[in-house]
Amino acid sequence: SKKEIQSVFFSGTFGYKNMLFLDITGRNDWSSTLPRSNRSYFYPSVSLSGIVSEMIKLPEWMTYWKVRGSWAKVGNDTDPYQVINTMTQYTHVDPSTPGYVVSNTLKNENLKPESTNSFEAGLELSLFDNRVSLEATVYASQTKDQIVPLSVSGTTGYTFRVVNGGVIENKGMELMVKVLPIRSRTFTWETALTLASNKNKVKEMVVDYYRIATAPFKVEIGAMKGEAYGVIMGTDYKYDKNGNKLIDAEGRYMYTDGNVNLGSIFPDFTGGWSNTFRLGNIDLSVLLDFSKGGHYFSTSYLWGMYSGMLEESAANGIRENGIVLEGVHEDGTPNTTKISAKQYGNDHNSGPAAQNVLRSDYIKLREINIGYTIPLKKKDAFFKAVRVSAYGRNLAVWGPDTKHFDPEMIVTGSGNIQGIEGGALPSVANFGFNVNLKF
Repeated sequence: SKKEIQSVFFSGTFGYKNMLFLDITGRNDWSSTLPRSNRSYFYPSVSLSGIVSEMIKLPEWMTYWKVRGSWAKVGNDTDPYQVINTMTQYTHVDPSTPGYVVSNTLKNENLKPESTNSFEAGLELSLFDNRVSLEATVYASQTKDQIVPLSVSGTTGYTFRVVNGGVIENKGMELMVKVLPIRSRTFTWETALTLASNKNKVKEMVVDYYRIATAPFKVEIGAMKGEAYGVIMGTDYKYDKNGNKLIDAEGRYMYTDGNVNLGSIFPDFTGGWSNTFRLGNIDLSVLLDFSKGGHYFSTSYLWGMYSGMLEESAANGIRENGIVLEGVHEDGTPNTTKISAKQYGNDHNSGPAAQNVLRSDYIKLREINIGYTIPLKKKDAFFKAVRVSAYGRNLAVWGPDTKHFDPEMIVTGSGNIQGIEGGALPSVANFGFNVNLKF
């Protein structure tokens, strides 16, 4: 279990007349967990920024302008015992004779370190005497030689082998716009909008598909060559050429023979919108968060429908009257066959996994904070300022596929891998009161 890394590092910072700035770093590591021939790896970085408003005369409406760009390479090693095959003591045949077991993972004597090359460019603008501010960033990164345990046939004597897995590419952007629509002695209003988007793609891989994690039921999370990293794999509905769901003669959904891509676990974009108001000594701030795109598999929804515990399992009189699923038969005729509520619930477990894949879109009222700054007479006051405030957090959420689960809590509260929910904790609102003293 011992691991040692020896390193050398250098950095340099250069500036010219407060308008040009250059930063350079370099690091070389020697890791004990890599084979001797690949033990050393070097990763540098360089960044350059320039304040254009210090270089040239700008129009009066343009207050500040900065541009920046950077490139970096990052190296990474692995855990101990990924290079040489070893045995582990697991028991004693008798008090004096230990027993050993061979690992089920075939190690790699030619293992190489992982490396990530990334590029970033951005700008910062302030306009109209700082009434409007803009920050924009674009970036791209490529990770290659990822160290992964690849599943292999048990006939080899192993179930996994350690390999350098492929190339994954990430591209994205971040944008922040801040506006001060009203600014006066007695009242100000400041609003800010932030947006972020990231797209990833598996460019190269030693296999066409790599399983990242498996859910207890129905689905798994995987990576496919040429597709996004982190997709939900499971059985889907069968469709006709017009996109209608196919229903069998018993009135139940038909589904694919094997697993297919049911959607990415990552959102298309995320963001936030904040507004701050100040009227005299009173201030009020409101923050909204949002996320669009992305999916997750809900084990709780599966079992809630299967067991009849969710209200959807009894909606529209389904328990008394049954339900006719929307779709067509293979001959193109509309489905008219009714199934019972029990059968409908059972099919959430035995039918297509896509029934339990939900969108992770949401808009959330993240926080409301209202405060009052107590006016003090400077001559007699022990404090420079006193502010009392009250806040509420996680006050409301709109947009999820089902009201039973907060999509954000799927990652932060369920204890499972991203994209698979199981026993997620409900979202909780928090309320509080603050007193801030400035001496």
